[in-house]
Amino acid sequence: MRFLTRKLVQPSDLNVRGTLFGGRLLAWVDEEAAIFASVEARHNKVVTKSISAIDFIAPAFQGDIIEIGVRLKSVGRTSIAVEVQVRNLVTQKVIVNIDEMIFVCVDENGKPTLYNFEKGPNDTYKCDYEGMREVQKRITNGFRLFGRYYENLWD
Repeated sequence: MRFLTRKLVQPSDLNVRGTLFGGRLLAWVDEEAAIFASVEARHNKVVTKSISAIDFIAPAFQGDIIEIGVRLKSVGRTSIAVEVQVRNLVTQKVIVNIDEMIFVCVDENGKPTLYNFEKGPNDTYKCDYEGMREVQKRITNGFRLFGRYYENLWD
C-alpha cells in the first residue's frame, strides 16, 4: 500500500459528533484513488464505477492528520480496480478500509474505452492490453510499472 496523500482534519470537515464527516472522507478517497487509477492507466479520463463495502473502523478528530493509501488490485480491458486504506498518520490506526474501487476509462463521449492508447497507422488506435494483463499476472511479485518499482502490492 502506498500512502501518498495526507489531509489535516479541520473544523469544516467535522460532523455533529465532532468527528470527521464520512462524506468528506469519501470525497478525498475518491479523488486520490481516481488520480492513482488515471496515472496507472496513463489515461486522464477515469470515472468511478463502483465502491465495495466501506468499513469505517475508527473515528478521526479535529487536528488529526490522516493519510490515504492506494494499491493496484486488478486490471481489465477498460477498468482498473484498486484497494484503499485510510489511517491516522501519528497513531497508524486504520480509519477506513475499502476492499475495491473500480474505475473505468472513458472517451470524450463518456463511453468506456481501452486505456493506454498509442496512435497507430491509418489513424487507428491500439491498446497495450496484453501488457496490462502481464502486470496482472505479476501483481504479487516485485515489478516495475510505468516507471515506478513495486516490491509487493499485497503487503
